[in-house]
Amino acid sequence: MSTKAKVVNKEQVLAVLLFAFFYILQLCVIGYTVTYFKAMGLSEAVAGRVVAIACIIATLLQPLLGNVADRSIKLHWKNLLYILTVILIIISIRLLFFNASMLDIVLFCIAVVIVFCMSPFINHCCFYYNTDEHPVSFGPARAGGSISYGIVSVIIGSLMEKISPVVVPVTVLIAAVGTILILLIMPKVQNKDRSSNTENVDSKADVKKRSGGSFFKKYYVFFIFFFAMIFIFTFQNLFSADLINIVNGVGGDKKIFGIATAIAAIVELPVMFFFTKIMKKFSPQFLIVFAAVFYIIRSVLFVVAGNIVIVYIAQVLQAFTYAILVPSMVYLSDITMEESDKNKGQTIMGMTISIGTIVGFFLEGRLFKYGSDFTMGAGMIITAIGAVLAIIAYIVYRKTSYSTNSSFKRP
Repeated sequence: MSTKAKVVNKEQVLAVLLFAFFYILQLCVIGYTVTYFKAMGLSEAVAGRVVAIACIIATLLQPLLGNVADRSIKLHWKNLLYILTVILIIISIRLLFFNASMLDIVLFCIAVVIVFCMSPFINHCCFYYNTDEHPVSFGPARAGGSISYGIVSVIIGSLMEKISPVVVPVTVLIAAVGTILILLIMPKVQNKDRSSNTENVDSKADVKKRSGGSFFKKYYVFFIFFFAMIFIFTFQNLFSADLINIVNGVGGDKKIFGIATAIAAIVELPVMFFFTKIMKKFSPQFLIVFAAVFYIIRSVLFVVAGNIVIVYIAQVLQAFTYAILVPSMVYLSDITMEESDKNKGQTIMGMTISIGTIVGFFLEGRLFKYGSDFTMGAGMIITAIGAVLAIIAYIVYRKTSYSTNSSFKRP
């Protein structure tokens, strides 16, 4: 059987495991920030400020790291992941003794920065290995992340109730070590490295030409989607930060919060597994608009939620919102950007998540005192603005020759 005909291969399995470990890191460091801080005696406002500061730093670092990964021979995406993960391991060891000191808060903030900066490179690994020799599909890999996120979310929610909040940094340490091991096992694609490095060395004039306004002008529809997703991810993070309060407001506890979080992760799986087939029928531009519309519906459900069942239903809509939006933006970056700009494109799209997290957590820290209904009402307006921008971007995309779909090689 040829390599091309294989359904499952070593690189695909390793990509699934890499995403699984990374999304455990994301769950612990970002998803459980508010819950963990409250369990350690800190306020939601402090948690919100920590995440907001971390996201500001990550927003500044992401395009810089993406540019380094595109231009540097030694500091390519994989080596950058090594460096970031090793730092995260060191921090997680110290956080095992978290006592709510300023040092601990700063270290947790750095951990959030690192996880945000890792995300574009984790996504890029699928496209890096998607060759005849190393065929890798993004969908199953991302589904592996959803599976681990859902399972570990329930486990952590229960263990925090029964044992101690220390399970959060312990899980971070385990997942970070697992990430390092997977990176060590993952092979290099020599031909791709060589051609990419040659371009990095020989195209300095092109790099200068692509900078600044010319880069924005060249990818202007991409940037309209960029601004649309900032609003959408603001709502995503606003309700994620407020979810514990929404759950408490309908009579739930940390265990119910864990279940609600797990539901959102689990319903992503079918979409992630079959996203390659979905992409054969719909463009990522259209799918972003589709997800944006369902985000409006989800925001309405959170506003009217009077019991845990409505909250669960809203979490089920994760399949039509976040599960569609994230792979669509990843594919949008890959098919829109030229080869020498792909890491930059992924990091720019990654900025939408970090910026959305900044604004989302900041707003939650300011609005939670007015109640979840008011907070989710504001979120409904925010996501509606994002949906309108996405529709405008899609209309412009359809009316121009901007699309590069004709040269898009589906995985």
